[in-house]
Amino acid sequence: LGLFALNRLAAVGAESNVISENALPSVEAAAKILSDALDHRVNEAGHLLTTNDELRTRREENIARLRREVEDGLGRFAALITSAEEQALFDRLRRNWSAYQTVNATLLPISRSGDAVAAEALYSGEARDAFDKVRADLLALKDLNSKAADDAADRLEAVEAAANVAIIVLI
Repeated sequence: LGLFALNRLAAVGAESNVISENALPSVEAAAKILSDALDHRVNEAGHLLTTNDELRTRREENIARLRREVEDGLGRFAALITSAEEQALFDRLRRNWSAYQTVNATLLPISRSGDAVAAEALYSGEARDAFDKVRADLLALKDLNSKAADDAADRLEAVEAAANVAIIVLI
């Protein structure tokens, strides 16, 4: 009975590690990256909406800081990847983030030049489309890791149920 209990505790420990050391940190990392990316997008809009050079400069500084925060977050997330499916989603996210940054590098100079029509068209068109891909990738990564946590929790419940039955049978 003691060996059985130790075996079941090991199974519980393994599944709880999946949840606490990977799935939930991955969900949190994806949520933080998404929050920073959304703030980045909001600062782009703010850049387009102001004609004040000082405020535009402040927006550009915020955008640069948020870009670094997203990049740092992507680095932290990469360390948590545990499956080929997650790696494929992450690689797609990296490509889409890079494409979004390429559009952003075009958008800000147009906005600063005062060509509001061209800036708004780019922001509402190509930049929005590029950002929507980034958002979709981050949500897919969050969902994948939420499912991994749910699956691990289900396996924990199954271990508990099987252990309860075995203990009743053995006693």
